[in-house]
Amino acid sequence: MRLDLNRIALGLEVAVPPLAFLGLMWLSATILALLAQWFTGHSPLALLSGSAVAFIIAVMAAWMRFAGVLTTLAALAAVPGYLVWKLPIYRDFFTHRETRWIKTNRD
Repeated sequence: MRLDLNRIALGLEVAVPPLAFLGLMWLSATILALLAQWFTGHSPLALLSGSAVAFIIAVMAAWMRFAGVLTTLAALAAVPGYLVWKLPIYRDFFTHRETRWIKTNRD
């Protein structure tokens, strides 16, 4: 058996959730950490802050590189509305899972 770097890269690609879901997971973890800090005095806020900075830098660098400054600023202004729009989709994904295969009609 040979080590195939392309398959490893594809496996890593599928392991990353969609960007909006990743952001919502981070936001949820931050809210839980703030609650833990408030009630117990201990929380992983420093780790979450570091991961947030890395997340923001990576997204900003990609947008700036491939979309430009004006497009990046317009996209950033639309992020809160986009996340709110995605919330029901993610809620339904976890609460109303599809249990059967629905075949799409083809022409």
